[in-house]
Amino acid sequence: TAPNLVKMIDFHQHLVSCHFTEWILNETTPERRAKVLKRLITVADECKQLNNFETVHAIVTALTLDSIRRLSQTWDLISPSTRKTFSSLHSLVHMRGRWSNYKTALEAAKRKGYFIPMLAVFLNQVEHEHAFYSKDYVEKLVFPSED
Repeated sequence: TAPNLVKMIDFHQHLVSCHFTEWILNETTPERRAKVLKRLITVADECKQLNNFETVHAIVTALTLDSIRRLSQTWDLISPSTRKTFSSLHSLVHMRGRWSNYKTALEAAKRKGYFIPMLAVFLNQVEHEHAFYSKDYVEKLVFPSED
């Protein structure tokens, strides 16, 4: 695997586990937490418009962690339209159907010519294709060892 991509994924995990959740949890009232939560959903939606799927995924992952999901008083303060936006973002980056919603959005982004993919999914695909098409892999399929 490429070291820079691994660093980017590590950075994503750091954003999820630290910064995004801390921004919300450091606030002392549900109203203030809701304001941060709404802002993060807005940023994620803006990132979606820019085809920055990695950041959308990082924000959605942070907002679906138990420590954030359990803040019912905070979520109750989020407007229905913002909740609908969040639901749409969650559906985009959810692995349901082998990432089908994400892959559809990614294909549309490719036609536009600019995008930042979800790096974990991207690396998984590269790794799978490399394993599938590598000479050693094909030789093992064609000439299995007789052990």
